[in-house]
Amino acid sequence: MGLDVDLFVSDKDGLSEFVCSICLDVSRPPVVFPCEAEHVFCADCVRNVKECPSDRQPRGNNASTPLKGALLRTYNNLKLKCSNGCDGWTGSLGDLDSHLASRCRLSVVVCLHEGCGQKITRESMDTHARTCNHRIVACPYCNDDMKRASLTDHVSFVCPSVLVECPRAGASCSRLPRRQMNQHMEHEHVEVECSWADFGCTHRCARSKLETHETDNRALAQHMRLVQGPLRSLRNAAALLPLGHPLDDMLYFSVQNNTH
Repeated sequence: MGLDVDLFVSDKDGLSEFVCSICLDVSRPPVVFPCEAEHVFCADCVRNVKECPSDRQPRGNNASTPLKGALLRTYNNLKLKCSNGCDGWTGSLGDLDSHLASRCRLSVVVCLHEGCGQKITRESMDTHARTCNHRIVACPYCNDDMKRASLTDHVSFVCPSVLVECPRAGASCSRLPRRQMNQHMEHEHVEVECSWADFGCTHRCARSKLETHETDNRALAQHMRLVQGPLRSLRNAAALLPLGHPLDDMLYFSVQNNTH
């Protein structure tokens, strides 16, 4: 298929030698058939033709050839409108490909965002580019780059800078950056045992409240009561040791340290 004759603004008589007699369009790309009259056809139209469609002269072993010289210049200087139908362009046939490839607003182009591949007219590409899911965007919270399609999940589940609610049910904690939440949970909500647990204290509380418990006067009194039994046992054991026994000094200092 060539170019519709109605696209051309040149003298119609001047087009006649370039009109393909098979598709009846102006030949594109044009080739000269190996006949004595050198008739011009579309390359695709005569690719497998054995004789000239205009004069039935056999091709033989000869191939069709591209236009050249004065014939090519005449062809390239034919004036026509844009084959896509865009307004405002009329030019030489030799400039048509450049116009279609780089300027025509109705030419179909491929989105340049990696992984997209959508084909769309050039005039619609700016709108598509702004909403293309393959466009690289920066997270508004952490500024990491990612595809637009990934941004929602990144913000909802991954971004370390987004402020999130404490997952502890019923907690009245302030929202914190996601990167700090594990530390917050460990410090505020993971229960730990009292440092005096080995002596029998059964109190458990969040790590952040442990110091308050251990410095509370009532808790201190309880801890002293809990340690009295083991201290009496140490004193009794020390009293049974021979004078000068190596363990005597160790037990003595242990008792002294736990009573002061």
